[in-house]
Amino acid sequence: MLTAAPGTMETPTLPARSKDEIAVVVPVYMGKAVLRKLCGRLLAALEPITPHFSIVLVDDRSPDDAWPLIQELGREARHRHPHSEQIWLVEHGTATLLLDAEQTAEIGPGDVIRTTPGEVHGVINTGGEPFIYLAVTTPLQDFTSAYSGTKQPGQ
Repeated sequence: MLTAAPGTMETPTLPARSKDEIAVVVPVYMGKAVLRKLCGRLLAALEPITPHFSIVLVDDRSPDDAWPLIQELGREARHRHPHSEQIWLVEHGTATLLLDAEQTAEIGPGDVIRTTPGEVHGVINTGGEPFIYLAVTTPLQDFTSAYSGTKQPGQ
C-alpha cells in the first residue's frame, strides 16, 4: 500500500523496478486438477531467468474447491530487493524460510526475520494452517503488482 507523507498529498517516489521482474497471474477457475503441475512448470521456467518473479494464484470461487490447494502451494519464491530491507514478524502458522544457496530455516509465531538490501529470501507455508506475517519494507517499495487480483476466502 502506498501512503503519502504526513500532512501532504504528495505520492512518494518509488525506486525503479528491475528490468527482469516478472508477474504471472493465474485464474484458477476449474483448474485444481492441473494447478500443481502448472506451478511446477512455471517455477522451472522462471527460476533460471530471474529471482525477481511472482506467481499470483487467483481464487475465483471455483466449484472444484481449489482454495486448499492454493494455500498449500502458497509460497513467496526466492527473490531479493536490491534497494530495500525487510523485517518480517511471524504472527500465525509455520513456514520454511528460503535463503540463498538453497539454505532454509523453519519459522513460526513470534519469529522476527530481517533481510538486508540484496539478500535472497522467500517463504513456503509448510504448516497445516494459514501462514500470516507482517512485512515492513524500507525504503518504500510498491508491491501492488504482486498482490493485485488476490482475495481471501469469503471476500
